[in-house]
Amino acid sequence: MKLAWDIEANNLLNEETIDYTSVPYKLKPNFKMHVITAIVDGRVFCFYDGPTIVLDGSRKASVVDGVEYVLEEGYEPIPYVHRPLSAFPAFVSWIKEDAVVIAHNQIDYDLLAVKLYYGIDYAVEKDMSVGSPIGDDYWGGKKVIFDDTLVRSKTLNPDRFGGHSLDNLASGGEYEKIKFRHHLPFNERFKHFGPDMLYYNIVDVKANIQVAAKLDEEMQAFDWGSKWEKAIKLEKAVAELVTRQSHRGFKFDNILAEKNIAELDILMEERRVKIEAILPKKPATKGFMKDFTPPKIQFKKNGEASAALLKFAEKVGASIDGNKFVFRGEYYDLPLSGEPLVTTCAASINDTTFIKGWLVTLGWLASEYKERDLTVDTRKIKLSKEKLEESFERYSEQTAYSPFAKDRCEHLGISLRKDETPESIKQRLLAMLHKRAERKGGIKVLTNPSFTVGQEKEICPHLQALADSNEQYACILDIVEYLTYRHRRNSILGGVAEWDEDEEPEKGYVSAVRSDGRIPTPADTCGAATSRMKHRVVANIPRVTSLYGDKMRALFGVDEDCYQVGYDFDSLIARECKTC
Repeated sequence: MKLAWDIEANNLLNEETIDYTSVPYKLKPNFKMHVITAIVDGRVFCFYDGPTIVLDGSRKASVVDGVEYVLEEGYEPIPYVHRPLSAFPAFVSWIKEDAVVIAHNQIDYDLLAVKLYYGIDYAVEKDMSVGSPIGDDYWGGKKVIFDDTLVRSKTLNPDRFGGHSLDNLASGGEYEKIKFRHHLPFNERFKHFGPDMLYYNIVDVKANIQVAAKLDEEMQAFDWGSKWEKAIKLEKAVAELVTRQSHRGFKFDNILAEKNIAELDILMEERRVKIEAILPKKPATKGFMKDFTPPKIQFKKNGEASAALLKFAEKVGASIDGNKFVFRGEYYDLPLSGEPLVTTCAASINDTTFIKGWLVTLGWLASEYKERDLTVDTRKIKLSKEKLEESFERYSEQTAYSPFAKDRCEHLGISLRKDETPESIKQRLLAMLHKRAERKGGIKVLTNPSFTVGQEKEICPHLQALADSNEQYACILDIVEYLTYRHRRNSILGGVAEWDEDEEPEKGYVSAVRSDGRIPTPADTCGAATSRMKHRVVANIPRVTSLYGDKMRALFGVDEDCYQVGYDFDSLIARECKTC
């Protein structure tokens, strides 16, 4: 027996819908199960409360709390068996032993939602002993085989073009995921049940049946077939463990978090004052210079200063003395030129790109640079031809006028001449990038230099040498400490991305702490292109021996009479590669 299924509810499983203060935790009254669709050997079963909605291709509509939900005519008629939601446990009991149960993301959502809603227990890959076969799964006490197409897609190809959503995986098939209530805000689309949700739910299941067959074909490529089973079994078990650990979470010390923030503010301020005292002025932005650009009309026909000139003088704190414009102690002949009076402004310790450029001009030879691929966006999806051209143009323009031009160009095989101008650098870069684009694969380029090197995040030795060689700049290493403290602070409270990484900003720990005083620890299994996990919310906690690492680790703990154990492997990946 093969069974494909899916549920639609009003929300995800999180603190909005789960009472974590209860032991064991349970659903809150606001969680609403709307519909469950199961397709068994082509026969469609739909579980929802209320009168039967006949899907005959005609227009169907319902109104809930003043909102009309419509399924417009012209859709494919679908016959199905209607049962109330209360009949679903009996349906699960009816499933045969060793049935294949197919769903997209069922390990992380559907199975747990049904367990919390109905009390139907489940187990994923219960026997993980060496050599045990795939499919040691149980649902309602009965042995089945869970086929989670999300887990299987990630295992077969973690770097799949377009990602692992059902929308992407079903694209091009007979049944594709349909757009659902896009006229409503996302958080309101699943608020109420209606005929459109019923049809959407059924089509999702039909589309996922196609996806499962497509993944079956992928497994047979290169005659791998059953060779995938160990990997899929492991990833299923890991996905289930991650789901459990995410909902269990870690005990979080909010009081210590407040103390750490106060201390970090003091440590950051001490270093900010020292660093900003030695920073040079930085080039002002166009928006900044616009405020200091004189007006075009400066005099009336009778020779008096125009209202625009008087207003400009007042705005910038200047005065007019006869035919002179007095600004910040300097005398300018009137009429003023159209150029801005101020072209630089004070640099901040947070202007890391400018500071790195300044240090390069002082003689810093960066040991490491960050890299990125110009051919993809932040989600690692290939750029269109037009977007790629914009990417090339932007990078070439930035590089041509950057202190990092020499290193960036040499990385691409371009040696700069002594008489090189920014425009000639830009044109040579564009030519090289277009030449590289003719090859298959990405185009890795250098971005900004790193203050630290290696996995241990040690200070760049050349930066250390620069600080040691000039007493005036001895405090430049405080920049690294400041940025480290700032990252520690943002990890707790939220804010900017990690200062030395091209990452999206994350919300801080305190925003994720639940009412039970614990913080969830979700992770995207096979979330990276290399099949490694991508942890969310709680990730990359600094080791105890790193700067402020001990106080960051102390934020996470366990209940009384419990022990917290931490471990790590030394060069695990390198050792694995050696045995391959």
